[in-house]
Amino acid sequence: MMKIATLPHDTFSHLAAKKYLAETGLQGEFLYQKTITNVFEELAAQNCDIGVVPVENSSQGFVPLTQDGLKEFSVSIIDELILPVELSFFSKVERLQIKQIFVHDVAKNQCKKFLSEYSYAEIAPADSNMDAFDKLNANSDCAAVVPSHIFEANEKKYKFCVRDITDNSDNHTRFLVLKKSDEAEK
Repeated sequence: MMKIATLPHDTFSHLAAKKYLAETGLQGEFLYQKTITNVFEELAAQNCDIGVVPVENSSQGFVPLTQDGLKEFSVSIIDELILPVELSFFSKVERLQIKQIFVHDVAKNQCKKFLSEYSYAEIAPADSNMDAFDKLNANSDCAAVVPSHIFEANEKKYKFCVRDITDNSDNHTRFLVLKKSDEAEK
């Protein structure tokens, strides 16, 4: 069974990795990594067969950590996938009681208009979209920007929810499927 390094469960990168498996008919075991750099490190250490990382977003441009990894690590691109990106908003409290909003930096830039309505709340960083969701569940008086694909399973658990808060309705991210380069490929 193929080992696939990607970002945490239910992130867009994880969805891209699942899409790759479905399209190729392969089976795999996911090795969830906290950061994009960790995915590259797992490939370099040969702890996985492939890695899946975001490289470019239609509204935010290139992903700097992926660009850095492509330069720093000896990897080859074996495939690419494009996924639509839609973000939603969950809160544990009513709208005016929100004191803190957890959000990944890239997601924050993809829903600026929506977040501008919450100038009274602190915008708190998260390592990934699912890290924002985890922080929401571990804290009180807070909210989080999360991937919309988890909306249906979770909307009844929160006091205040808004689906599709993304500024650009045609928001897509391109993902790369990578493998460690053979020495002969250099």
